[in-house]
Amino acid sequence: MPLLWEASEMSANCLFLALPQTAWEQLRSEPRTGLDVPSSPVLYEEEEGGYAFRGLTLQEDVVDALRFLLGEAEEPGSSVPFVATRASARPIDEAVGQPTPLDGQAWYLSPDEVRRVEVGLARVTALELASRFDAEELEDSGLAKLAEGLDHLEPWMEEDLPALQQSYAELVEYFQRAAERREGMLVLLEDGPVSALDLGME
Repeated sequence: MPLLWEASEMSANCLFLALPQTAWEQLRSEPRTGLDVPSSPVLYEEEEGGYAFRGLTLQEDVVDALRFLLGEAEEPGSSVPFVATRASARPIDEAVGQPTPLDGQAWYLSPDEVRRVEVGLARVTALELASRFDAEELEDSGLAKLAEGLDHLEPWMEEDLPALQQSYAELVEYFQRAAERREGMLVLLEDGPVSALDLGME
C-alpha cells in the first residue's frame, strides 16, 4: 500500500482480526475451510445465541493517517497496512505455509509481535496524538481522507481530529485485549480476494 495517495484511488477497509491459538491452528491446517462463513473461527467467535465478528474495522485512510502521526517508517519493500511501531508482519501465505484465499491481502502478527505493538501504542496517548495532528502537514504528506460520498478524497481538517482520536482509542483497546489474551493478529484489506469471500461486514 503506497504511503502517498492519488486522487483517483478509493479507500478500502483495514481489518484487524485477533486470533486465539485454536483459530490460528485451523487457518494453518485448512486455509479455505477456516475462512468459511458464517461460523469461521478466524472471523467470528461463538457466543450465546450466535456468533460475533471478532475483528476491528477501520477505514484505510484513517489507518494511513494514524501511521503517519505515530511516525512509523515502513521497511524497504514492505506493504504492511499498519502494525504500529517496531513490529514486523509476515504475508499470510508465508505464515500459514500454504496458499490461502487472502494471498497478497493479509499479514500475520505473532502473539509476541502483538504485544510489541500494544506496548508501542500505549506510549502515545490520545492527547499526544492530538499534539501531533497538523492538517497542513497531512496535506503536504499527500495523505487524504475519504469523503462522505465515497467517490473522492479530500484534505484532512482540524475538525477531523476527534473522530481520528476515537478510532485510535479503539485500535489501542483492541491490541490491548489481544495482548492480554496472548492472541496473534491478522491485518488485512477488505478488497480483492477478501470481498470474494463475502464476509458480510458493513
